[in-house]
Amino acid sequence: MLRRLFLLLALVIPNVLSAQNHAMDPSMGQASTSPEAQSVPGISPDGKGGFTVQGNIAAQSVNSVVNAASFSDPDWGAKINHALKTLPASGGEIYVPALPSCIQYSTPIVLSGKAVVLKGSGPASCLQYMGTAAAVTFERIGSVAYVSSAFGAGIQDITIEGPSATPTSSTTSVGLSLNNVAGFVAHRIQIIQLGTGITFGNNAFIVDFHDSSIRANYVAMSFPASLSNSGENMTFQHVTFSNGAASDGTSTGANCVIINSPSWTETSEWNFTDDSFDGCQVVLGSNKAMQVRFINPHFEDGQNTLNYPFVKMTADVSGNIAQFINPEFFVDAQTITANSFIELNGYSKANVVNPGAFAYGGTSTPGAWFHTQGAGKATLTFTNPAGFASNFIKAIPVWSTDGINDAAVYQVPASNTVSKSVSEDGTLVLAMANNLTGTYAITWPNAASRFQTMIVQVGATDYARSATLNVLGNYAYEDNAVIDDVRMVLSSNVPQLIATIDNRNGTTGPITVQWIGDGVYTPRLLPAVAAGTTPVATKGFIEDSSGNVTVSGNVGAGNGSNVVYRCTSAGTLPVGALTISMSACGASSDTGLRVK
Repeated sequence: MLRRLFLLLALVIPNVLSAQNHAMDPSMGQASTSPEAQSVPGISPDGKGGFTVQGNIAAQSVNSVVNAASFSDPDWGAKINHALKTLPASGGEIYVPALPSCIQYSTPIVLSGKAVVLKGSGPASCLQYMGTAAAVTFERIGSVAYVSSAFGAGIQDITIEGPSATPTSSTTSVGLSLNNVAGFVAHRIQIIQLGTGITFGNNAFIVDFHDSSIRANYVAMSFPASLSNSGENMTFQHVTFSNGAASDGTSTGANCVIINSPSWTETSEWNFTDDSFDGCQVVLGSNKAMQVRFINPHFEDGQNTLNYPFVKMTADVSGNIAQFINPEFFVDAQTITANSFIELNGYSKANVVNPGAFAYGGTSTPGAWFHTQGAGKATLTFTNPAGFASNFIKAIPVWSTDGINDAAVYQVPASNTVSKSVSEDGTLVLAMANNLTGTYAITWPNAASRFQTMIVQVGATDYARSATLNVLGNYAYEDNAVIDDVRMVLSSNVPQLIATIDNRNGTTGPITVQWIGDGVYTPRLLPAVAAGTTPVATKGFIEDSSGNVTVSGNVGAGNGSNVVYRCTSAGTLPVGALTISMSACGASSDTGLRVK
């Protein structure tokens, strides 16, 4: 115990004397009489067997935490590399203090072979790399022989900065390079003004970035296609990738996040959750059956003109897969000439759920939400276009193609199901909407010798005065129909699909109505409202529960088959025609049915 105390005193006393001399220096002026100013650095017993220290403790290493400032190397990169050598084989922490200005250095920082955490005190712990290689490299840590190696290397609360606010295509510097590293964690870091913000080497996997900013680099992040055994479970949560400097001559931010996963092996799996891509296009290459997942992403251009899609996917026959869950496309540009928000080239595959688009002030719109192009067969799946929220003045088409790509586009049908008990006979509103278009599956459950199921198909327009109504299937157990006379009416110019409920035999259902449609119009099912009284003229086939079919409207067909048709001119019938009345057409307006 005494030996430890002496060591602690040896570390602290120089600082204490320095602080006391500083306080007694007449050049510093009159000392303050406030209690805070009167506190004197030093050590005092705490009455509990320990000590209280007032002031800073200057030490090179305490509990495997090394202060890089304590080394005499003239360059801070050399200081940090020197600090690594003093840590045990199991690793530890290298501390970078916060200083009034960013620390300039030219020696690349290489943290190799030990599970070390490079840690600062926040954004003011800033390292400005003036060289042309990688500013900070982590390598050979818990990867090749990861079963027996330690995970846990990382970087935290530090800013890595390049020398130029406007890096160009010739800027070769890299902010952070991960090579032969597994189990790496980056937390609250900033990487700015370098050629490439983050890049990877072989055997880099299980990587976690969160609460960080990768901005104002020529390329924010690059994952090359030539890597081996890299890319498993790469996670980025609450990270901003922004202000890419790459330009195609019109817009900046092109090719900002590049994931060119190796097409010859299924090793790359990326997860982006609650991340922002501002002025930063995402480019995805071939990735076979592994996925890139975007959950609640924010895509924004941040410029006056935008001529590229926010996401560009390109794949050969091995394909790639991207999942977009609740993406938001935020357009600042006054002029947008991009063909889409998401572009699928070749054999790319994308699944999109609940996207939204917001125009900040511009009046132009992209060609479509999604666009497929180039030789190949892209696959696009999306759900419920009615949920494609947008404040654009002009409606955005859902999908477009160049006519070359043999795309497969799947829209998951929007659907809704409602059940409701019915205790009284009478008229029941099955559905209500400005447009009732869709297919309705209507069911009365099996009880007391009552069971019925029917399929009703409706085609209508807003405030329809006429519509198509087909009852395509209608089965009732032992012909005991409960749901009858399905029809359309208007209630204050709003179309309703209604039916008569009777013959319940004491049962109360519940009746179930399921609607399946294109999602453009989603009706209210079984609403608790009164039925309208204005009838809507309908055409179609109506099958009752006995199997009888009633046709409303005219039925016609051309010659050459056994069909039912109506006359279109007076006087004659086609040769070989057999009429019900065995007579020729009486007039051009004759609607008598004749069988050929």
